[in-house]
Amino acid sequence: MLKKAAKDTDISDSNVLILGQHDILEKSAFDAFREGMDPEKWAFFAGVELPEGFPDNNYIRMLEMLTKAVSLWAGKPKPSDTPFIRIVQEGRTIFRFIIPEIEPMDYGLLKDIYSAQIKALIAA
Repeated sequence: MLKKAAKDTDISDSNVLILGQHDILEKSAFDAFREGMDPEKWAFFAGVELPEGFPDNNYIRMLEMLTKAVSLWAGKPKPSDTPFIRIVQEGRTIFRFIIPEIEPMDYGLLKDIYSAQIKALIAA
C-alpha cells in the first residue's frame, strides 16, 4: 500500500524517508523500498529502537529524531549522539535511532510537550 502510494505520485524511492519502529521496518512489507542493487536508489530508513519494557509515559523525542533523520537523508554528517538518542549507521540509507532507558514522566507534562510541538508544527 505504501509503495503503491509512492508510485502513484511518481516519487523515486530515494525521495522517501520512513521513520518507524526498527523491528517493523525490517519486515518484508518494506522490501519494496529496498529494491535494486543500488542502495542510493532505496528509500531512507530511520528505525527507532526502544529498550525492552519501555513505559508508555516516557517522552519519545519524535521531532528530534525526525530532524536528525532529515539531516542524514540530506547527506549531512551523522550528528553527535545525545543522552536521549544514539544513532547507528547500518548502511548508506539505513540508520537506527537507539533510545536508552529514561525515567518516566508525568502524563500531564507529556501531554503539554506534545501539544506544544503540534502547535509549533502547524505554525511552521
